[in-house]
Amino acid sequence: MSHLFKSGSSIFKVGDNIFKVNDRLNTIVQNKGGFGGVIEGLRFDPISANARVAISSGASCKIVDTDSFATIASVTFPGSCIGFAWDSPNNKLYVTAANKLYIVNTNSWVATDSGLAVGSYNGLALDPNPSNCRLVISGGNKLHFYDIATHTITSSITSGLIGAYGLAFDPLNINRVYVGNYASNYISIVDTDTFTIVDNLTGYNGPIDITFDSNPSNNRFLVSEYGSGQVAYVNRTTNGLIKRISVHSGLEGISFDPNPVNNRFIIASASASIYFVVTEVLN
Repeated sequence: MSHLFKSGSSIFKVGDNIFKVNDRLNTIVQNKGGFGGVIEGLRFDPISANARVAISSGASCKIVDTDSFATIASVTFPGSCIGFAWDSPNNKLYVTAANKLYIVNTNSWVATDSGLAVGSYNGLALDPNPSNCRLVISGGNKLHFYDIATHTITSSITSGLIGAYGLAFDPLNINRVYVGNYASNYISIVDTDTFTIVDNLTGYNGPIDITFDSNPSNNRFLVSEYGSGQVAYVNRTTNGLIKRISVHSGLEGISFDPNPVNNRFIIASASASIYFVVTEVLN
């Protein structure tokens, strides 16, 4: 919902919010605690009506209701789980755990080992172009393209990435995936048609994970910075920094709520084994 504020004729609009002069967006950070294990990765189900998020907790994945923040399911793995990619129309949740890829049935919450070894770090994203029928998986200094029909890696990028971790597709340019290189302080933009790195964005402090604002008019993506304990807001057109906010040390997984009305994201602190809900409201 847009918020209208008026002071004479001095009004302006940012995204779906209209401000009077001197109004500003205030960031509210809510500590939601943890589950007893280290929280590294998390992802909202992109179907907003499902109102759920997958959150890692050591060797288990917690499915959390994002209305009540109650745990509604738990899935156990043989080692730490990190990456998540929802395929809700097909009742699947892809998970990287213990350096392998697993497929979780979201009706029964039973995990099946795909047999694919993916290396370290294990960022994960489902290609938004359905004709591609694939996942993109980070593995240390590599990026793999995995065909989910044939269960095979069809292409890989093996150079130009250093410490690749989290990744996210640009929802307005679906042949571009952004990859956080936390070990080398830059973000790579990859063309998924040509399998090439088309740009590297510098100036980050341990960029771990990336998420795009679900409101396209806000025209931005967010980056969790492990090294600074901050979240960087970045203009998706210019790739210029908009602002940074402090959250907590050891930030890793970050995911924006798919319902733009909520104007919030969830982020994990691996060092504290807790997660936060961060909301922007008018102040």
